[in-house]
Amino acid sequence: MRGVALPLAWPLGVFEEFMAVGRRNSCSILEAFALVEALTGKKMSWEYLDQNRERDHICYTSDLQKIQAHYASWRLTKSLADIFTETVKALRDL
Repeated sequence: MRGVALPLAWPLGVFEEFMAVGRRNSCSILEAFALVEALTGKKMSWEYLDQNRERDHICYTSDLQKIQAHYASWRLTKSLADIFTETVKALRDL
């Protein structure tokens, strides 16, 4: 996704790519379900269990100010709605 992945230079010239996730381009799983339902017209099938899933990732939202300080011209180029819309379209085109 152009405009989201950034190459970061670490010591010894090693590069690593990561995803910049700020408040403007993140949502809860329930919000994601609602977006998918709105775009597809299909109801999501899900069940809530009050327990952690094994091997679940812990997610956090980043403050993007430091990234923007190091990469002054970098900006988020796609909204969350754009990303979901493009994903649904791509899956329909398979």
